[in-house]
Amino acid sequence: MAGAVVAALLLAVDDDPLLVGAGRAALLAIALGTVALVVRRRGAADGPRSAIEVTERRPLSRDVAVALLRVGGRALLVGYGADGVRLLADLGVRPDHDGELLP
Repeated sequence: MAGAVVAALLLAVDDDPLLVGAGRAALLAIALGTVALVVRRRGAADGPRSAIEVTERRPLSRDVAVALLRVGGRALLVGYGADGVRLLADLGVRPDHDGELLP
């Protein structure tokens, strides 16, 4: 914001072509920075989906929980806690309905 104010002030002093050029360069730099920021944020939001999707998590106790994962179209039930992660069940390739696995 301060850069835009400085650029506007430099453009307001139109007697010196050097200051006008500096003001225009500052406005161009601000515009390019804004465009780069918007493209970067959109790219992060529209980026490729992860190969591993955590569908749901449920705590079983303070230190132990289970998670339902989607990996390459397969549904995997894993348990995790202080001792690490363990595959509990490979539920196979199943269609889902409203985000829930069908029996």
